[in-house]
Amino acid sequence: MSTQDTRYLETTTPGLFRDTTTGAVINRNALELKQYTLEQSRILQQQEINKKVAELSSAVSDIKEMLSILMRKHHGN
Repeated sequence: MSTQDTRYLETTTPGLFRDTTTGAVINRNALELKQYTLEQSRILQQQEINKKVAELSSAVSDIKEMLSILMRKHHGN
């Protein structure tokens, strides 16, 4: 910790510090923060993929229904 970080006090847990202004416990481990942000990004990407798959599945269902209607009309004539 540098001198500008005097508002942070070390705790008994390595990498965790107490903010003397707010009382919050802060994890100042840069590697863990990077891993956390990467994991959050991966989760958001997976959610977006899942959303797109659901939209495509719905579109395919709509197309199948339209084809079924056209087939019934065509065979009905």
